[in-house]
Amino acid sequence: MELRDNAAGGYRFLATSADAPYSAGVVALPGYEIVHAVVRRHVPVVDGFAAIERYLRSLGRTRAALCGMELRGARPYSPEEWNAPDGFNSRYRSVLREWGLFVDGYPAVARTNVVPVVAPPAEPVLHAFSYAVPIEDTPAGSRAGDRGGHGEPTFVSSGAPEAQPMWTSDAEVDERLLSSLAAIGRAITALGRSWDDATTVNVYVREGITTDLAESALRHVAGAARHGLHWYLTKTPLLGPYLECDARGVRREIVVEM
Repeated sequence: MELRDNAAGGYRFLATSADAPYSAGVVALPGYEIVHAVVRRHVPVVDGFAAIERYLRSLGRTRAALCGMELRGARPYSPEEWNAPDGFNSRYRSVLREWGLFVDGYPAVARTNVVPVVAPPAEPVLHAFSYAVPIEDTPAGSRAGDRGGHGEPTFVSSGAPEAQPMWTSDAEVDERLLSSLAAIGRAITALGRSWDDATTVNVYVREGITTDLAESALRHVAGAARHGLHWYLTKTPLLGPYLECDARGVRREIVVEM
């Protein structure tokens, strides 16, 4: 993974592959911060992009400021569907290209895409998004920990499944989780941050988290453990993987109407 600048958007991103639908994570450029926004009510992804554009425009920001997408799907895809030239990922990449969110041939926007176990949507929907704004646009009093008015760089990682090959027994669920967290940790390090900078650690898994499993995870994420774990009862977007995780370190978490 290579860290590249999206100067027009105000952030850097971890380039993965030119064929991928997302980057591995993003971190704010100096003078900017990343804000995480949850939509109050889910909207279809295509409508979600249009709503995000209107929202960014209301802030005086362009499409280039979009740096993270969190989606909820109807069902997991087969590998063939996942990679189909006319499938969801291909259409999603087309929107990113239209928005100018491929930089040096790589997708810049981070993404998490999971399938709720309970009441999944009928089609892929927007759950949340992240965007970069100049620090001067941040309301007074919302930059806890700022030093000299700038603060530590904020970041968002993409979702990462457990390591391959797949595990086979329930006794190895903790290994699956820790391998996913290890992948997130590598991304955070590549972004120039550490677990101590994380404010949210999300775990997406189709079964309950036991006390032992939670303890193992919390020990792994070091300083981020003080924020606990956010557990989502979900399936992964691709048939095969059992779970995935993501993380972010931001100062502003908001809810928006779309």
